[in-house]
Amino acid sequence: MASVVLRPSVVSFFDIATRASDLALRAEQMSVPEASSAVGKTLSELRIPHETGLIIVAVRKDHERGSPFVFNPSASTVIEADDDLIVLGDEEQIERLRVYLS
Repeated sequence: MASVVLRPSVVSFFDIATRASDLALRAEQMSVPEASSAVGKTLSELRIPHETGLIIVAVRKDHERGSPFVFNPSASTVIEADDDLIVLGDEEQIERLRVYLS
């Protein structure tokens, strides 16, 4: 309730973005496969938003050890095997990322 009062536009945006049938945006978690060609490259080199249309919200490294998410990761973030990516986009964009990372 406090979020609605303090940040009504933010709450409204996420409500519309995740529920509107014409937008169909989803937040998705995707793990980078060990054999991915993305391993060892920076987010800048990967150009994920350009290649897929997705927004990269966060990256979590060493997820097995419970490390925190890095929100709004910088372009210099190096992607390693088993990193978790949190992305925002539609179903088609998410599928493009799966193919791109495989």
